[in-house]
Amino acid sequence: MTRHDGAAAGIRFGRSLATAAFVVLCLLAVALSGGASRAETLLERGTYLMQGIVACGNCHTPQGPEGPLPGMELAGGLKMEDPAFTAYGANLTPDVETGIGGWSDQEIITAIREGRRPDGSMIGPIMPIALYSKMSDRDVHAVVAYLRTLKPVRNEVPDSVYSFPVPPAYGRR
Repeated sequence: MTRHDGAAAGIRFGRSLATAAFVVLCLLAVALSGGASRAETLLERGTYLMQGIVACGNCHTPQGPEGPLPGMELAGGLKMEDPAFTAYGANLTPDVETGIGGWSDQEIITAIREGRRPDGSMIGPIMPIALYSKMSDRDVHAVVAYLRTLKPVRNEVPDSVYSFPVPPAYGRR
């Protein structure tokens, strides 16, 4: 073997090694990502959002001295008082009589994004419509998917009272 042949072999070996290293790194990246090989379902996304960043339970799950009341997830009734209002978190369970069980998916999305109930009345400004109005279509559908999995809880919640006029509209239109 000549010196030229040896250099060419070294270059080929180096390229092969670089290619093999690249392939191994790609496979490692896919393996470590965990989610790259399977798509997140709407329900998985909705669970992640509802148990974290959108924080609906902060206002819609009644609390006792030990924390959230068992069996009452998102069943409403949490009282929030301020000099300008007394607001109650609504029942978000699929109970047809006292919750959102009779609402269509689009009616729930309109309530989340625009702060408007199916009867046209406005949800009070304590609900952060300005933030929720910017949710992606996929995320808002994921929240609806999560809400649909809740057990219906019959829990009548008083109407909120405001000492100022509730805006006729806010959020998306």
